[in-house]
Amino acid sequence: SRNNPTRTITNPKGSPGRYSHADIPLFANFKFLNEIPNKFALYQNYPNPFNSSTNIEFDIPVESNVKFEVFDVKGKKIAELINGKLKAGRYSVIVNFNDLPSGVYFYRLIANDFVGVKKMVLVK
Repeated sequence: SRNNPTRTITNPKGSPGRYSHADIPLFANFKFLNEIPNKFALYQNYPNPFNSSTNIEFDIPVESNVKFEVFDVKGKKIAELINGKLKAGRYSVIVNFNDLPSGVYFYRLIANDFVGVKKMVLVK
């Protein structure tokens, strides 16, 4: 729809994922790092606190249905950056928050039975 555009991203191994942004432009650049981890993991973003953009990495040890979302401090979903199947690997995501106000945000990774949540602070 016009108010919730969705784009498909493809990592170098060919697994599609999806991200969407509703009212607020939130841009993400995904990289597939050429290593296969042995367990699911969600890492703390860096830098943190950050001004406009930050890097988030996560590990997927086996091909999985993955959901990667960003929430504001009130629990409102700001963006769904991934909602799809990803192949095993380490992923790095640079997320640009240019159009969001300063504040505390949370990001959540759901993959198979794994759920990880981390806090990040945007300071402008």
